Amino acid sequence: MLQVAELPPIEPAVVEYRLICDECGEKVCGQLLAGMLRGACGPCLRAVLSFLASRYQFGKRPIQSWLSTCLG
Repeated sequence: MLQVAELPPIEPAVVEYRLICDECGEKVCGQLLAGMLRGACGPCLRAVLSFLASRYQFGKRPIQSWLSTCLG
């Protein structure tokens, strides 16, 4: 018997929030609705990046390289 472990393809889920007026289509300064994530990373990605920085002591450049290589 032979067992082979493999990771599934990782494809980041990107959500974009646009604050645009429904009537005129102009960009507006407004509040995000409750439950909308703030910042560039969601909680799961933030946890992975924190793990890399704390456990493996990756600096900003290695983390940026890892993100680029693994997540595009």
